[in-house]
Amino acid sequence: MALAPSSSTTARSLHEWRPAADSDIGVGWVQLNRGMTGSTREPSLEDESAAPGDGTAESTVEDVAPTTGADSGSSAALGDVSIHLDLTPANPSTPADLDPQQRAVVEHRGAPLLVLAGPGTGKTTTLIEAMVARLQGPDRLRPEQVLGLTFGRQAAADWRDRLISRLGGGLVPAVSTFHAYAFSLVRQHADQLGLMASPRLLAGHEEDIAVRDQLRSLIHNDAADWPDHLRAAGVTHEFARQVRAAVSRARSFNLDAEQVRAMAQSARKPEWSLVADVLAQYEFWLESADVFDYAGLISTADALARTPQVASQIHDQIRAVFVDEFQDTDAAQVELLKAIVGPGCELVVVGDPDQSIYAFRGAQVRGILDFAEHFGTVEQPAIAMALQTCRRFGSRIRAAADIEINKVDYAGSAVWAAARTAHRDPLCIGSATNTSTSTSTNTNARDITVADTITATDSVHAPIVSSATAQDSVSIFLAADARSEAAEIAERIRALRHAGARWDDIVVLTRTVDQIEPLRRAFVAADIPVAAAGDETPIRRDQAVAPLLDALLLIERPTSMSAAVARELLVSPLCGVDPADLRRIVRDVRKHAGGDTTPSTPEVLCMLVADPEATSEINPSIAPVGLAALKAFHLCTSRARTLLNDGAGVEEVLWAVWNGNGTSHSWPARLRRQSLRGGAGGRRADRDIDAVMTLFEMASRAGHTRGRTCQGFVSDVRGQQVPVSEVRSSIIGSAVAVMTAHRAKGLEWDHVFIAGVQEGVWPNVISRTGLVTADEMQHGGLSTVPTAAELLAEERRLFYVCVTRAKRSVVVSAVQGADNSPNDERPSRFLMSMLPATDGFDAAAAAELERAEPGAHSLLPVLRTRGASASSLTALVAQLRRVLGDSETSAEIKHEAARRLAMLAQRVPVRHNGPHPALPESWWGAREVTVGPRPVRPPEPLRLSPTAVESVATCSLRWFFERQMSAQTLTGTAAAFGSVVHAVCEHIALSPTQLTAADVEQEIDRIWGQMGYQATWIGTRERDVMSQAVERFLVWHQEQIDAGVTVAGVEVDIRAEVTVLDDTGTPHAVVIAGRADRIDTTSSPSSGTHAVVYDIKSYKRAPSKKDVATNIQLALYALAVEKGGTDKVPDAASVDAGLVLVKVPAKVRSPLPKVMTQSGVDQGDFDVEPVLASAAATLRAEVFEALPGKHCDFCQMKVCCPAKMPSDKVQSDEDTETADDDD
Repeated sequence: MALAPSSSTTARSLHEWRPAADSDIGVGWVQLNRGMTGSTREPSLEDESAAPGDGTAESTVEDVAPTTGADSGSSAALGDVSIHLDLTPANPSTPADLDPQQRAVVEHRGAPLLVLAGPGTGKTTTLIEAMVARLQGPDRLRPEQVLGLTFGRQAAADWRDRLISRLGGGLVPAVSTFHAYAFSLVRQHADQLGLMASPRLLAGHEEDIAVRDQLRSLIHNDAADWPDHLRAAGVTHEFARQVRAAVSRARSFNLDAEQVRAMAQSARKPEWSLVADVLAQYEFWLESADVFDYAGLISTADALARTPQVASQIHDQIRAVFVDEFQDTDAAQVELLKAIVGPGCELVVVGDPDQSIYAFRGAQVRGILDFAEHFGTVEQPAIAMALQTCRRFGSRIRAAADIEINKVDYAGSAVWAAARTAHRDPLCIGSATNTSTSTSTNTNARDITVADTITATDSVHAPIVSSATAQDSVSIFLAADARSEAAEIAERIRALRHAGARWDDIVVLTRTVDQIEPLRRAFVAADIPVAAAGDETPIRRDQAVAPLLDALLLIERPTSMSAAVARELLVSPLCGVDPADLRRIVRDVRKHAGGDTTPSTPEVLCMLVADPEATSEINPSIAPVGLAALKAFHLCTSRARTLLNDGAGVEEVLWAVWNGNGTSHSWPARLRRQSLRGGAGGRRADRDIDAVMTLFEMASRAGHTRGRTCQGFVSDVRGQQVPVSEVRSSIIGSAVAVMTAHRAKGLEWDHVFIAGVQEGVWPNVISRTGLVTADEMQHGGLSTVPTAAELLAEERRLFYVCVTRAKRSVVVSAVQGADNSPNDERPSRFLMSMLPATDGFDAAAAAELERAEPGAHSLLPVLRTRGASASSLTALVAQLRRVLGDSETSAEIKHEAARRLAMLAQRVPVRHNGPHPALPESWWGAREVTVGPRPVRPPEPLRLSPTAVESVATCSLRWFFERQMSAQTLTGTAAAFGSVVHAVCEHIALSPTQLTAADVEQEIDRIWGQMGYQATWIGTRERDVMSQAVERFLVWHQEQIDAGVTVAGVEVDIRAEVTVLDDTGTPHAVVIAGRADRIDTTSSPSSGTHAVVYDIKSYKRAPSKKDVATNIQLALYALAVEKGGTDKVPDAASVDAGLVLVKVPAKVRSPLPKVMTQSGVDQGDFDVEPVLASAAATLRAEVFEALPGKHCDFCQMKVCCPAKMPSDKVQSDEDTETADDDD
């Protein structure tokens, strides 16, 4: 396998290896080596105020001195690979064939020129030819006298590469981003600015962390006089994000803290005084640390460029400036451009107000509309031209794009008024591959086609296009749900591939980041290589990062880890203990524990992860593999802790954790093998490696900036809101791109899919409001946030950008939910506006239906339904397997399906080392069910808790995932609330004296500090709820005592062995084992002792009487006590069980909690013993099935459940109470 090296990623040791383009492995192994030299690459500039859900605009700090092509020779050793420059002179490329408008731009001299260039009109080509023209002829300029500026890093790189190719190498003009030019200027004049060393630039996530640190410092030190509601909100991530955006906006306008404070007072918005406080602290920190943020870099460069000495140098050197994507500049960049352009300097800017989509980061469409006012003078008024020939696509795509963008206008701009018609109505001749069929002039007709609607019961493959030609087309389809939509897009992509398209000719665009992952999964399942933009989400969301962060905390604070986190770390790939082995180890540790009391399971988990001696007494044969993994993990953490104690930085400690023992069983080694195997597993390994590389880069930067502790670094990463993009690798080789609409800006593909175009998602016209909203800040002061009309215009421009990325075809899709759909899924108005007047579309009927039901989605006709085509090996195998399993299919057809499967296995190769998907031995369920060497439960008697029995009876598959595989996510504050309730109620019941409400409040205060609510106001609210709940219990408890009730015990261990028969008559010995919250008894001479087992719950609402009557947990507790399961009630004549609902009053304004016992409701024929027998039989058979029901609404396992798809509904911690951990 040929290997191609890429640059190292940290100053220490990160080096990336990937296969060359001709390798047969799509994505290769990324190795993290030590001992490499550091990269000379400058830090990346990410978008300084990226909004959640939007793509981030990127820039890189490049050296803006004149670029040298292949005109010198050298070789550089990078690790053990030498890189040699090819010294063969390159021939200049042929000049482009320009249209009249492009030629006019190239030949223009003198006055400032604004070029309105729509998508596909050749703006970059025009700029390159204009720059080349300045370097030729009698009045030629030197390369260093010509400067090119643009918005994004990739755009600058592409522009520079094309310019070098056009000139054939040698010295060429500098082309860079605004930030790169500003950084070069500041670095060149560092001594003049009084900088002690070469300036350093904050990455986007570092700026995010720095602002949050200043906010946190002000709150904790009580250094600012803020209103209580702001002080309470100050510790939340969302409020910190709002403040960070506001600080960035203020700095982009070059405002200091006192100016912001004056604005706040003038507008009577005290929240902005808080921003002023944070801004003052932040600016002081920047100055003391000798670092720059994005906005500060631009403003510093602007101020520097206006000093007489520097201004003279700039104006003497630069004689022509060319700017691309001018609509994406913010006010500070416009001011910097004014400072650069001196007398006699020519200025040509290219832009398109219709593609202004970065308002969330400060870009203002007025910048391009007011170009004449900014750069024109009385002597040389600015001139505007429009490029009028679109070579990217034809008239059909243009017509689709025009539908929404023609609803956007820009009042008050003379430039726009003069050039609107020419700019909005170009001649669309299509790309070079389309000119033979798309040479007609532009038309305003809605030449758009409509594809089929995918219904809930039909798996349909709608046509790629419905028009006669496939050169320039737009299609629309609706799907019944998101899974159907993703599957249909995958089928269409496969069809395009079979028609001759390359994978990288295709892109799928979404409005938000959250829509990317379901599409990526669907494409991977369809064997479609995917290049998903993983760097659009913060690194904290990567699953590969979580165990490394947990391990760092463990190393620095080994005794502070919770049991839940300890369990996640132990079964993570970093430690690698199998869940079944972990259960055996925990059980044996508890069995051999010394002392008076047996440690609980949570206590043992914490011991296992922190103490290497915790397993010293157990039998090594019970779980040899798990114990070996645990031992290796302890050796790794011990070495890392030694490094930390010796003063090593976070990055070095992290390396020790990641590298493990360096054996073939370590996590890096396993990832390497998985990556080299390829396939879906290989792609997952590559994504994990990318995430780890990004984490190392953050660790390196943290050490360079502030020398953070491990705990501080972990806090920074988990609080990060801005993505880190510079280390994430893109997939090498051809792949379908999946990205957000913002990221697609400036790019083009043959085929574009725009997915998830739902109303409420696109357009999103909900004002981005908060306690502090950055959009309120404008040049003149604080105003209102953008109106819905302004937001709608921005959304229309974004949709226009998406549609115009295509050269040959556009497919727009959405989900059409059923009429009674709980999610109210409706296609966007953008999609609906693209409906054409086709032959199958009855305009009169549509108009009548629209009058009767405005916005009716049935206007989309269902032309016909067809079976899904099998366009990939996986799909074809699945289709043939369905035939084999269909009971209604004839034997002859089944035989033919089997023959074709055998043929596929023999003739169609696969790109991974696993079994061929057409071979039966690779099919799930094809082999006989085997009995595992380790039973799910040990031999009889079977030990089950009431909670476990109820879980198995409700859904045995969910029980298996949560209890056996430890797959449930961490519990939230609702579970902690319940734990506090139980602790206080136990304190009340065990108190030898009668407690008062004040005594109870004191006990709550003692425990409450451990709750850890993120927002103070949430904690305050829940504290009030807690007081009310516990006071109800206190009143009820006292009434029970006054009525002669005896509290037999609290937190009572119950253990009773029973034998039950299942449906087949098979007996099962079961030990019912659990812990009852409370048992009360009453006695009378006539009826003897009566016991009631109480379960204390913090439900928000009372369950129905039927649910209480059939409550499995209550019935099992009662059965266990009847069978003598506790010595607290040795001779009970009768046993009942009930719920004490401390959050629910017995009646309106009653001081008592609602108490519901099973004897107080009609139990009917409910018998719990058959339920117990069924649960025992299920565990013995080890067959766990998914049982759908209302419990699915709050199930965490839906993502992997065969009976359910993930829901859009987000479960709240406050709506769920986890079961007692009594198993």
